[in-house]
Amino acid sequence: MMNSTSFMNSKSMMRCVALISVSVWLPLSALAQETELPAFAVTDIDAIRTAIGTEAKVTGVVADTGKSRSGHNFLDFAGTEFNVFVPSSAISKFPDGEPADVYRGLEVTFRGEIAEYNGKPQIVLNSPDQVTVAGGMPTPPTDPVPPPPDTNEEVEVLELIDASDQTAVVASAGKKARVRGFVSESNKTATTGANFLNLQDSDFTVVIFGKALTNFTGGEPATIYKGKWIEVSGMIELHQDDAGRPQIVVESPDQIREVAEPKEEDPPSSEPTASPGEPTPSIPEGPKEVDWRDYFEK
Repeated sequence: MMNSTSFMNSKSMMRCVALISVSVWLPLSALAQETELPAFAVTDIDAIRTAIGTEAKVTGVVADTGKSRSGHNFLDFAGTEFNVFVPSSAISKFPDGEPADVYRGLEVTFRGEIAEYNGKPQIVLNSPDQVTVAGGMPTPPTDPVPPPPDTNEEVEVLELIDASDQTAVVASAGKKARVRGFVSESNKTATTGANFLNLQDSDFTVVIFGKALTNFTGGEPATIYKGKWIEVSGMIELHQDDAGRPQIVVESPDQIREVAEPKEEDPPSSEPTASPGEPTPSIPEGPKEVDWRDYFEK
């Protein structure tokens, strides 16, 4: 039979166990809460640079995308050096399609470690869990889209030519094409107000006559595009039949757009090789354990 002293000791022990349980549970619960990551806009490049080596969120509209021959995807944004890289080994993890195709033109938040490559900050995307699309992914139409009426008109696909390839540009004179280059110089005439954009490492000129400037509501092209990479489409002409002075006359803003700086092609040694008799090394997934760049720079 329990006496009064034993009973009191038993109650005191129960209180101590309860207090210990509460004191242990509280910090564990606090640790269980996910720490909020710092968030940046893609244009806040200085703040993004201070976060290199740490995990963060970066939000922006994917303005342009590209793919390398080995299957890597690149996502670029206007007005910033920040970019998102998707290694080819991760492409199959995205059920909606390749990120270069799916996310172009969408406002997206990317989560991951801020890394630096060739002096530019980036996030390496290895999983769709790192991506949040503003408003959610576009819902595909449930009803089948009727085929367009047969107008017997073929869709015109224009060849893309680099402005520095003078031979290719001149050879395309008299044809419609897309020409890409960096606007190193720009000017306008004092009399008619015509704008001229000169592309670097070439004799190619983009011409916007004064009467067409009223279509550019965002400002004069000579100011807007100076110091930027552009892509211009239209008929390639030779000024006064001079093969050394090719040009495209732009009459509408739809003919010219800002693009990201072209990516360099992967080096020949991009695929790791092994000596005869040795197993071929695999590229581990995940930037935190092994940096994928180690396999492409050595």
